[in-house]
Amino acid sequence: FDAPTLLYALPWKTCGAHVTSVVQLDAQGHMALALASEANDGLALLDGGSGTLITQMDPFTEFISIAECGTVAGVDPSSVELVCTQNYPGYGGERQVFLVRYSSNPGPSLTLGWLHVIGDIADGDIAVTADSIVDLDEDGSVEVVVSGRTATEWTTYIYSAASGQEIATIAGARFEGTAAFESTTSRLILTSANGSLSTYAFDALAQPPVTPRWTLTERALIQYADPGLAATQSLAARGGRGDLDGDGLDEI
Repeated sequence: FDAPTLLYALPWKTCGAHVTSVVQLDAQGHMALALASEANDGLALLDGGSGTLITQMDPFTEFISIAECGTVAGVDPSSVELVCTQNYPGYGGERQVFLVRYSSNPGPSLTLGWLHVIGDIADGDIAVTADSIVDLDEDGSVEVVVSGRTATEWTTYIYSAASGQEIATIAGARFEGTAAFESTTSRLILTSANGSLSTYAFDALAQPPVTPRWTLTERALIQYADPGLAATQSLAARGGRGDLDGDGLDEI
């Protein structure tokens, strides 16, 4: 191999910054870096080839440099969407989930689509995986599944990625992932509570939208970093599941 050549360096930012995602901006394959920094408390898009600033959003939260983000699949490349979580317990911190939209028309821009505060600052937490951004019932609409903890209890929230509307909640449950257990066209939600692993089915049109399926006592789902996802987004942890026997359904 030839010696590596430095193409450019990321801009220096006060109090830190990191690349949350690598995103495709158009059908021609133009790539960009989504940079979260404390300097402006928002996201910026940098040209992947040159590092030149494409656009930068207005400030909307503190300590965004530790945000974890994943791309919403299936949207028009001219309107990229990123779902991010902010999980900082210190002074000025927030525990929140939000969606940021990139649009190229009429000019490049980044805007905040929606934001929800989940969990307490003191003694709270957030649970999120790469499976948090998913079309659970294969109806063409993407959901965002994430858990927030108060000082005493976890709650799992299911939001519409498009609008941010809360569709359903699962009280007392920590989100662990999703898996295609029953059908290749839908996914069950995996949660944990009190040392048990449980699954829930989701149907956006049903009442209630979430129904329990089964529970395994004294079981926990293994989490791992997906190397394929880690190459393009910071939200790369995934619940340990996969189709081991080739029948199109997952095992855990």
